[in-house]
Amino acid sequence: MKNPPPSGGRAAALLLCLSSVLALAACAGAWKDGAGGAHGPAASPANATPTPQAGAGPGGEFLQRTVEVAGRRYGYQLYNPAGTQPGEKRPVLLFLHGTGEGFLPAPRKEGEVGLAPEVMREQIRAPFVAVFPHCPDCHQWTNAGGEALALAALDAAVAEFGGDPERLYLTGVSMGGIGAWHLASRHPNKFAAVVVVSGRSPSEGRSKDPYGEVARAIGRTPVWVFHGAEDAVVPTRKGRLMRDALERAGAVYTYTEYPGVGHNAWERAYAEREMWDWLARQRLGRKD
Repeated sequence: MKNPPPSGGRAAALLLCLSSVLALAACAGAWKDGAGGAHGPAASPANATPTPQAGAGPGGEFLQRTVEVAGRRYGYQLYNPAGTQPGEKRPVLLFLHGTGEGFLPAPRKEGEVGLAPEVMREQIRAPFVAVFPHCPDCHQWTNAGGEALALAALDAAVAEFGGDPERLYLTGVSMGGIGAWHLASRHPNKFAAVVVVSGRSPSEGRSKDPYGEVARAIGRTPVWVFHGAEDAVVPTRKGRLMRDALERAGAVYTYTEYPGVGHNAWERAYAEREMWDWLARQRLGRKD
């Protein structure tokens, strides 16, 4: 499937709720090239425990949580959708933000974070529990601390909300897209599918074949890659390099490139109803 056309209509509403958390990744413009379709055939921390925050309410809302990693406590948010039955295993989506939000002292407040409840119910058929870890001080998701934090928040949400280990999903933008490639390649049997927006290989500068290395490590994990054709922060050619590497590796992938779009390709990517439907169909060990 070559460059599947973006879906329109109601899906455009998603970017209104996503933009508040995702648009901050546009701050990566100051981080030039460091910000972090076509179909082709550090371990989790040991002492990561969730701490409920005062005011956490019933399903269908954003909740505040903290998790301890290496003796330090970090805040994160999650979206707990309504409509699931007691004991039901639930899909969990891990979102990695871009550089800009890393400069914030803490996760943004409820209502300012993307994937608002009404959008989740209308645009995403599967009732995802969405996890939003906050990588402070603009550290990288690709270093040991960032990786441990992301996995700790994910594991805590899975434990608290009955996450289905066969339906764990990963997505990220800009620096978070780089982090998504990093986590997917280091943990190829953890995620049922991965969506990367405006990212590049995390192995650049330390590998002779940075894109091929990541593509081979990911194996048969289904991936959907989005990039803007006019991206000057993470140049478009880097998305194409990953596309070509995935093709050579025999990966299961879709690549979508938006003409006339710059670094903020997430405004289009996360409005793709087709992508959300595709994501909801994926299961670990079963490729659709």
